[in-house]
Amino acid sequence: MKKFFVSVLVMVLALGSLSGQNLDRFFSTTKGDTFTYTIYAPNGNVEYKYTYTNKEVSGADLSDAAVIYEYQFWEGNGKPLFEDEGKMEMKITLNSEGTTSYMNDMKKSMAIQDVVTMGDVSSLPSDMKVGMNVPDGKINIKVKSVGASFLLTDRKVLAQEKITTPAGTFQTYKMDENQTNKVLISTKTFHIITWYAKNIGCIKQEVYDKKGKLLRTLELTSLVQK
Repeated sequence: MKKFFVSVLVMVLALGSLSGQNLDRFFSTTKGDTFTYTIYAPNGNVEYKYTYTNKEVSGADLSDAAVIYEYQFWEGNGKPLFEDEGKMEMKITLNSEGTTSYMNDMKKSMAIQDVVTMGDVSSLPSDMKVGMNVPDGKINIKVKSVGASFLLTDRKVLAQEKITTPAGTFQTYKMDENQTNKVLISTKTFHIITWYAKNIGCIKQEVYDKKGKLLRTLELTSLVQK
């Protein structure tokens, strides 16, 4: 259980009646947008691949919004990560209690460890600039009766860079931050470097342990926007 919380992704999109509007933020605001990511081991081998779609959005603004994502996960050899063709749903809410990710299937939730991206795009300011220190962020995780928290600290915008992946070429902001995962009495910290693009989100991410060892690299390899 503890291992699961170490690397669960939270890709936060707070949308709703906002669906389809350009909010000039670092996430998609359109129902039906689909993103595919590929996860590479340090030696370059493909470990996992997953796709998620903005399935349902609701809420009037970013202070009270929710989105349901439909995910599908595969191992590096193309085999579904779990039953039901690797499908899984995740709900994200933003309100006065903060950002919370809800998952109902414990077995599937544990299966996506070391697969999804880290970080919290909902707390990124729309006016990011090189050299900016970004405020700390926090994400709450709920899997049935089990809870955890992810703390994002030491966040700084390093550069503006144009990067190319199989999904295309993107103008990005390169950001450096630490993520501390707290589950019961267990605490683990990761160093992450992420390239973010406006109205899309994560384009590429490198995840390191606290000693600086590269654990995995993730990149956007397909993008379909409505």
